[in-house]
Amino acid sequence: MKNDQILIVQRVKFSAFLHWISAGAISLWLNPWRLLLLSAICLSLFGFGLLAGSVLQSNFVIVTIASLCLSLIFPLLLSCLAIAEYKQGLHEELQFKLIFRAFWQGTNLRLVIVYALLVLLVSLSCSYLLYLLPEYQAVLSYILEAALALLQIIMLIAIPANISYQGKPFHALAYGLRAFGVNFIPCMLFFLMVFVTLFAAIAVAKLAALLIGSWALIIYVLELWLFVTWLGLASAKMAQDLLTVDA
Repeated sequence: MKNDQILIVQRVKFSAFLHWISAGAISLWLNPWRLLLLSAICLSLFGFGLLAGSVLQSNFVIVTIASLCLSLIFPLLLSCLAIAEYKQGLHEELQFKLIFRAFWQGTNLRLVIVYALLVLLVSLSCSYLLYLLPEYQAVLSYILEAALALLQIIMLIAIPANISYQGKPFHALAYGLRAFGVNFIPCMLFFLMVFVTLFAAIAVAKLAALLIGSWALIIYVLELWLFVTWLGLASAKMAQDLLTVDA
């Protein structure tokens, strides 16, 4: 069936990033256990991928599987959290079966696959150029990092917005890119705060490592678990403000 809906890019205030940060925390506070369990289910797939790679006892295979898992599993987690946030906005009960069914039957599955393929294409292209032009290694490395960072930013906007849009993958990515361009400053302020929060969590984990040794790994895992869940919910709030559906 043809999707006649379009996404309208909204221009938000520079201070909107504060709303996204607080709204993500509030959403997590309202329903912490179900949202954290949903996040844990998705993140456990990453652990299974690393376990499968370690069985093969190949560093190259482990790195490849880890990269592939990150390109697939984090967008999957983002989709599920965006669906959960959408259902919370409608005051619906968060049932895992319905959330996963909505992801499987919607267009976000294709969007996640397209995103993973784009990440793979960019990585392989830069690797090939590095092989042909080793003297430009530094420049090409910066280009690769910038391209992957841009893809990740677009993904954080496009995937939550596509929950209500249900459009073609490249259309959703194009809308995400446009929304980021129109609201460059508030988006960059949001991602800056995301990195500050992440670095603060890492600093706390390192301090804990000095005090309690290897037990600090548990604190680090818990912090990362909370951080990823909050980031997914905050990104869903950001996408709701940047892009609205017009039938």
